[in-house]
Amino acid sequence: MAPTQASMALTPARTLALLLMLGSLALPAACSDCGGGAVDDDASRQDATAGHDAGGGQDATATPDATGHPDTAGRPDTAVRPDSAPGQDTAAGHDGAQRDSAASTDAATAQDATASQDATTTPDAGDTLPAFTTDPTSATVVAGAIASFAVVAAGSPAPTLAWQRSDDGGTTWNDIAGATAASYTTDATVAGDDGAQFRAVATNRAGSATSAAATLTVHWAPSISQQPASQTVVAPASATFTVVAGGHPAV
Repeated sequence: MAPTQASMALTPARTLALLLMLGSLALPAACSDCGGGAVDDDASRQDATAGHDAGGGQDATATPDATGHPDTAGRPDTAVRPDSAPGQDTAAGHDGAQRDSAASTDAATAQDATASQDATTTPDAGDTLPAFTTDPTSATVVAGAIASFAVVAAGSPAPTLAWQRSDDGGTTWNDIAGATAASYTTDATVAGDDGAQFRAVATNRAGSATSAAATLTVHWAPSISQQPASQTVVAPASATFTVVAGGHPAV
């Protein structure tokens, strides 16, 4: 029997039932799509994390290498390790170089000093003792003038000279500061220089020699140290007057 128009009409109840049926059919597909998208997103995030680690990100679970330090597979290592202190190594090397340099300098200086001393004190086969071929000559001057003395000394190697002075007749001798030339000139003489003696000492590696002594004589003008005293006498008595005069040579 063909349905009637009244039987085909959608009532509110039928419309609701139809919507529920259609909804139940579409829901599984939609949920399936929704779940698949979530899974894909998680997989993408995992892949991105793995790519970051492979591209140089720090790996907190890196396996230590043979030295006990984490193997960062070429990534920068910002950790400070006791065995990699370049500042300490550089400072230690610098100090060691300075000590080596100072030791070398000291050794070279000591060697040079030893060589110089040997050259001065150790005679060679051709060395000869110093000898004076000309001794100083005694001099006489007037007080206020200067006096000069000269010597000639031979020897191999050429000797050095040092002048000496004696003020006690040659009993003791003292070096004259700075007097090391072949001649010596006094300062302006005074009466106290009269009788002083002068000599030279020549020295080389082979030994030393001493010249003869020269005597300095200083003259000064006469002077009256005591005047005569006035006297009164009765004739025919005599009168005597006395003076004391000084000078060199004696008057």
